[in-house]
Amino acid sequence: MKISNKETQSKIIAYVVGNNAMNEIISEGLRKEHFPDYLSFAEVMYNLHAEGIIVSLDSISTKFKGKAFVEVLELLQTKLDFMFKSNLSYYCDILKQDYKKSEFKNLLSSSLTNFETLDIQEEVSKYSNFEKETSTQTIKTIESLESKMIDLLNSEKSRGLKTSLDFFDKPSGGCKRGKLITIAARPAMGKTAFVLCLLEGLMTQNIPCGFISLEMTEEEIVDRFICMQNFDNDFIREEKHREEGPIKKDYLNTLSMVCTLPLFIDEDSGVHKNKIKEKLYSMHSKGCKVVAIDYLQLIALKGNKTTTEEIGEITRELKSLAKKLDMTIFLLSQLSREVEKRKDKLPTLSDLRSSGDIEQDSDMVIFLYRPAYYIDKGSLEAGFVSQNLGLEYDQTAVIVDKNRGGQNCRTIAYFEGKHYKFSE
Repeated sequence: MKISNKETQSKIIAYVVGNNAMNEIISEGLRKEHFPDYLSFAEVMYNLHAEGIIVSLDSISTKFKGKAFVEVLELLQTKLDFMFKSNLSYYCDILKQDYKKSEFKNLLSSSLTNFETLDIQEEVSKYSNFEKETSTQTIKTIESLESKMIDLLNSEKSRGLKTSLDFFDKPSGGCKRGKLITIAARPAMGKTAFVLCLLEGLMTQNIPCGFISLEMTEEEIVDRFICMQNFDNDFIREEKHREEGPIKKDYLNTLSMVCTLPLFIDEDSGVHKNKIKEKLYSMHSKGCKVVAIDYLQLIALKGNKTTTEEIGEITRELKSLAKKLDMTIFLLSQLSREVEKRKDKLPTLSDLRSSGDIEQDSDMVIFLYRPAYYIDKGSLEAGFVSQNLGLEYDQTAVIVDKNRGGQNCRTIAYFEGKHYKFSE
């Protein structure tokens, strides 16, 4: 259940005082103004911190007496769940956004009240200054970044997490924190199988990963991982794994092994952008370094803007969250039907369905092109693919068509349908 703004304020204050965490909320960009329901208390906290005094119950008690101190004690007894610290950034964002909305509402209300007499130029200037004032918290001098860069240089944390699959690791350098990577293809090309293979390569190194599925059930996802361990999908499709015997025994043994992977699954459908944001914060709180979302076009739109505008808002938010949560986000996306109209069926960036913002906001865009699918349908000839595209029937082209900080390229993978698996 969504908590109120006032409750969010009380939770953050209780956390700060109980954990000597003033530096944490200041680094998140919180100011005393972000605590309108507890403004006098927030002023005390920030003043104590400015004086170099630890913000604690003892130091605060010197500022509040009698009934006021009783109210302080009640405030500091606010209950915090055990994952609150991991979600601190999320709660701080709530206060900052609500404060910004409140300030904007006041500014707008003032303009409308004096609409007949207002000076247009002066009013435009007010709105411009408002935007500037709410956007200065992240400005830093390059000199102040020196120590951070040295720490990153010597930290394993800053290295790309390798999946052990060269068709991804070589062009990307691995899964790097803060990156939004879009994997796009037409239906049946193997987008889900591809990203699950990447996650498996990470999880076998005990790297926690998350999978947000807007299409498949959690049972289907588990079965996918079982098949990836060389268990024949035909046995599951024909329900032979339910019959007593060696097939069922093999299934159960494989299930037991798969369920040791550090994977967090969120199965949902028809969710909006804000719900996806909550899910990512939750995955982050569980230690996930990489999260895949399957897939973009299944995120519910509010309908008050064009599809292009809403998709653009989603991808901008996901890129922002990748940076904020220090994780890699894989975003699966459908391609438009324009691909089918071409003789060679090769995808391009213009085929990204619904919005050019997908390309703009992604650090990498990877296309999957599996000619066997079109050859089997009779819409492509194997000879044409071999002579003109340099691909064999059983090969999948992994096409990197955007690579911020790296080279575009095409590598080769092999798809095993009955095992939902890409290999080198």
